[in-house]
Amino acid sequence: MTGYWKCFAFSSLYFTGMLIPYLYIQLPFTMMIGLAIVSLLIQWFIAPVSTPQREQLRNVNRKAFKMKAMAISFVIMMLHIIINNPYTAMGLWVVVIQTLFIVIYKGAKLYEKNVKSIM
Repeated sequence: MTGYWKCFAFSSLYFTGMLIPYLYIQLPFTMMIGLAIVSLLIQWFIAPVSTPQREQLRNVNRKAFKMKAMAISFVIMMLHIIINNPYTAMGLWVVVIQTLFIVIYKGAKLYEKNVKSIM
């Protein structure tokens, strides 16, 4: 049961954390689109990353996951451009923050790899 509560607590904090940038950081429309484009580029070059607890993705699956993630992110960005309401802005923030998590995880992975090679 503790696994369920840990998951629930993390999910609650995560979704609350998604609201904070949207509520307190008001960026102009063009800057949000710029962030979305940067996020798409980062996803193109870095995503997907896998954890040690999960099996490594085969190259075919990796490309499929990358294309699905890019397509979903692109659709969210296009919806924000076309509709531009609070819901699409929130969706765009989710994409940006998820991409930030990818960058942080990839950086930590590279750091650990460099530390192990030095020792």
